[in-house]
Amino acid sequence: MLIKYQVNENDQYYRSPSEQPEKQYNYLFMGTSSDTLRINEMSRSLFEIFNNRDGKPNCNLLASLCIPEALLIKRTETEHIVYNLISCIESRQKILTNGTLIEFEEHEILGQNRILTNIAQRYSEYEKSGIIEGRKFRQKGHKFIQFVKTNEDWKICALIWEDERQFFL
Repeated sequence: MLIKYQVNENDQYYRSPSEQPEKQYNYLFMGTSSDTLRINEMSRSLFEIFNNRDGKPNCNLLASLCIPEALLIKRTETEHIVYNLISCIESRQKILTNGTLIEFEEHEILGQNRILTNIAQRYSEYEKSGIIEGRKFRQKGHKFIQFVKTNEDWKICALIWEDERQFFL
């Protein structure tokens, strides 16, 4: 499916006129339009993997999006937590299936790609919500996702994220 992009007066690229208020996509690339579409698709998949609102998440799908050596880093106010692919999958699967974090949903609200021939980066702003340890919350945050084009496909090689202050409802 091809997605047409429309340029508005601020030189922003939108997926469709109806999405202009919520989702902004900004692209600078030397890759092909198929590169852009693939990175957009992978980014959507990344956000969907951890949602458990409609059932159990399949965190193992993260491995299909990443190179085996991928580095994933969570930055908090006081520290940074470094995960390899396996430790990230295991930690997320645990909290999303043992009752610690329920009705969890995360989605991208802004995405900006920088695509060169064989490397790319996406800046994402996201919003997430759910119930953690019995308390409803809503939170926004930021991610940088780095991609490398392998012989087969684009893959995530690094991811770093930082959540903004958590709001309990």
